[in-house]
Amino acid sequence: MVLAEATVRRGLELAGKRLLDNHNRNRWPDVPHFELHTRIKVQDQAHANRLLTGAWDQLAAMTQFFADDFDTEGLRSSLSKYCSILLVRGLAHEPSNLLSMLQSDGVVHAPK
Repeated sequence: MVLAEATVRRGLELAGKRLLDNHNRNRWPDVPHFELHTRIKVQDQAHANRLLTGAWDQLAAMTQFFADDFDTEGLRSSLSKYCSILLVRGLAHEPSNLLSMLQSDGVVHAPK
C-alpha cells in the first residue's frame, strides 16, 4: 500500500506539472503539484493518459523485491485507472479510495 500511495502521488504530481502553462503557472502557488488537477481542467481520458505518460516506468523495479507471483501489471493497471478517474473528474486523492480500488481489482487483499 505504501508503494501504491507513493506511486499515485508521483503520477498525479507529474500530471499536475504537465497541466501548468504560461497562463496558470503562478495562479495556485500554495497548491501541491499532485493536486493541481483539482484546479485545472483535464479535457478527457486521452488527455489524462498523456498526462500520466511515464508515471509507472519505475514500478517494475520497485516491485522486484515482492513475492515472485506479485502482479505488477495488475497494480499498474489499477493505479492508472485510479489516477485517470481522479484527473478526468477533478477529484482529490484519498488513500481510502485508492485502497478500495486496489481491493476491488484484487491487487490488495483485505486484512483478515
